[in-house]
Amino acid sequence: MIYQGETVAFSTKSNVWKTRYSFNPTCYMDMDDDFLSSAPIDAEDTRLAWRHDISPIYNWFYDSFYPSTIRVSSNQNPSATKAFKSLSLETNTVGWTARVQTNLDRGGQFTLAQDGFIRSFESKEGNQYAAMPRNSQGPGNSTSNVIYVANILLSDLFEQAEEGSLEDGTFTFNVPLQSIPSVAITPAFTTVLYLASTSNAGNLQAPALRSIYIPQSDPEDLVPIDISQGYIFYNSLGVLSLNGYNPQNNSIELTLPSFAESANMPNTVYGVLATMFQEQFLEYLANGSSDYTIPIYMMTNPRINGDLMRGPYATIDLTLPYAGTAFELHSINVDYENTKLDGSLG
Repeated sequence: MIYQGETVAFSTKSNVWKTRYSFNPTCYMDMDDDFLSSAPIDAEDTRLAWRHDISPIYNWFYDSFYPSTIRVSSNQNPSATKAFKSLSLETNTVGWTARVQTNLDRGGQFTLAQDGFIRSFESKEGNQYAAMPRNSQGPGNSTSNVIYVANILLSDLFEQAEEGSLEDGTFTFNVPLQSIPSVAITPAFTTVLYLASTSNAGNLQAPALRSIYIPQSDPEDLVPIDISQGYIFYNSLGVLSLNGYNPQNNSIELTLPSFAESANMPNTVYGVLATMFQEQFLEYLANGSSDYTIPIYMMTNPRINGDLMRGPYATIDLTLPYAGTAFELHSINVDYENTKLDGSLG
């Protein structure tokens, strides 16, 4: 049986638990002042033991290289709500990455949690500097990158879907806007369309192809989605995306991935939207039209345009992926400022 626990080291000199190790031996041995351990990779691994502290390469265990990691918490004045601005490392080595998290355990509210990544630091006067990352958690946790575009008619969504085309696994159709876009539409793979769902108390939702049912019979008929009539089940992750803007006729181009050649894509669009606008969808089916207006939003890349990291403290996980030689990390510095709603002010 392969041991799946965790390895920690106790310093008898400092009388503290000092560090964790990435390897998980099944046993340790001390022989003639040599420190050995056994950590078979699998049941067929015949290597008996690994001799420690003889390799000139740091972080090299059982013929595998491991990164160096450290976790710290920036919690000065923990009652204050702070906006975290930058991170600097006083160190003699380069190549660090970092993960920053805030509000991990604050009131039990998932939407308060923030998470961001620093992929590289910049060397300045011998130290390593980086701006704090933006919250990359996406909708619900980050709102700065969700931008209002314009209004559309629900009936236009359905009617224009019937005129769409399927090519190279992507279904594309155009929908006219009821007003000129308030922002420049710069499509990218991260530009996702969001609608204010009436079936979810007006909350913003991405029209996503998840658990959608497609009729097996009469695939050309646009009918309500009904799971009780022997429909094919698709459990996919396709999202209706904002792909472009046509200023000549003031319309947007929408795309939706197709995960089945037999799927009727207009019907799929019906299924995606029916769960978001149940009452309005039934009205459209009954009358053949609907003048219900939907405000649409687009989500840009949260890593670039997401919310600032803020909270009473920040948890920072630093990683040095290639730590094959000795290095020093003297200090970890966090620059922040208190927010205007700082509760510690009384």
